[in-house]
Amino acid sequence: MVRKKSELQEEGIYYVSNLAPTFKAPKINYTEISKIVDNKYIKEGLGQQQSILFQNPLSLSVQKPKSVDIDEDLTQALRDMCASKDVRLDISQQKAWRDSAEYGPGLRNPYWDYEGSEFILKKLNRLPPGSFRNAGNSIAYIYNRILPGIRLNDKTKEVEYWQTQDNGKITQLKNVHLTVDPMTGELGGTPYIVPIFPFVKMVNYAWQRQMQKVNIWGSGGLKTIIVENPIGDDLKFAEKFLKNESATNRYQLRQNMKIEDWGTDTGTGSALETITELGMQFRRFFSPAGLVAKEGGTLIGGSNAQELELYIAFIRGVHQWLEWDIADLLDPWLEYNGWKAKGYKILVDIPEPTVDKSELLLKITDAGERDKALDTKTKHDLLRTAAKHAGVEIKEIDDAGALLIDEHYAKAAPAPFTPQMQKAMIATEAVKSNQLDPYAGISRKQYQKTLLEALQIEEGQG
Repeated sequence: MVRKKSELQEEGIYYVSNLAPTFKAPKINYTEISKIVDNKYIKEGLGQQQSILFQNPLSLSVQKPKSVDIDEDLTQALRDMCASKDVRLDISQQKAWRDSAEYGPGLRNPYWDYEGSEFILKKLNRLPPGSFRNAGNSIAYIYNRILPGIRLNDKTKEVEYWQTQDNGKITQLKNVHLTVDPMTGELGGTPYIVPIFPFVKMVNYAWQRQMQKVNIWGSGGLKTIIVENPIGDDLKFAEKFLKNESATNRYQLRQNMKIEDWGTDTGTGSALETITELGMQFRRFFSPAGLVAKEGGTLIGGSNAQELELYIAFIRGVHQWLEWDIADLLDPWLEYNGWKAKGYKILVDIPEPTVDKSELLLKITDAGERDKALDTKTKHDLLRTAAKHAGVEIKEIDDAGALLIDEHYAKAAPAPFTPQMQKAMIATEAVKSNQLDPYAGISRKQYQKTLLEALQIEEGQG
């Protein structure tokens, strides 16, 4: 049935409000993750965690075969190679960790070649995770959900890496080093920030809601325009009116429109309370509250010993798989130079944060001094350790040095204040008083006797 044009027009009463749409849970994919990695909460949380995990340069050394000794020459050669301009392993490893935290994997292209007779790492290039966001030509049922360019070949059972080039062409890369938390279990890894992902959207929505309340208050309150039998662009005009009308911008409504003013009260729910709670969720996720106590996040303190131990355990866990990853990356250096066959090993250590125990050590030292429970050498060692946490170096002493300290203070110490000395002081004061008042003091004979007893000498000595 053909309907008349008049039957297709808008009719009835419409309510156009200046309220925002409701919150919608986001999908987790590369596009959505790339939108939140620069979010204030994510950037600050990962930045602080990174400064704690990598607060000290990593340490590399080469261990001799069947020995705990270090080969100094090979160690120096390894460190020089890893510190070269195009490798910079320390910084590269931090970037790989950050990529794995944000997108799941850290992807790098290690370029090896001979320099003379030595096989060395010439370059270590970062491969942007976003360049693997498109699937390749391989037929696979298993692939990374964030970066589908990382996939498992059904026939060869090998992991393939398909990268989208600058010209849009998808090319398979053969030389890729994958840095990924082995605990994730997913091919190509799972982003560390996945659990906190919905909270970012929530806090963004809460801030929009809070600013909406501010705008409503600034524009005089919540308003609804009632449009009766809209014609033409009446609804669009009403929307434009609510969007642009303010204390300085005034518009005239059309004849079929009227305003319903609901005032400035936009409800009892507080967006700021929600924002505060969400902020606490972020802080708990990235770092237990109160653990990072010193400026720059280089020292960890805190009153809750259990939280501190858990956080240190977390750091050790991350360091462990990062150290394995570095050893695996550098393995060709051992293998193709023939050192692996001889039994040489690469030792990797990422130093843990320093736990600040100086205050506790000083309290132990003070208590030991007060109760005479610690000898001089033990007190000196405790003080030396406490000073080291504060960046002050105190020379170590042996038993002979401790004995010299004891002898020095024994000579400098005042004579013990015995009861006889107390009597002598009282007698001296009495004699002084006797010079002024004959009835207030003691006899010279009594004073002389008391003084001799205090000095422990007989009459006629001294």
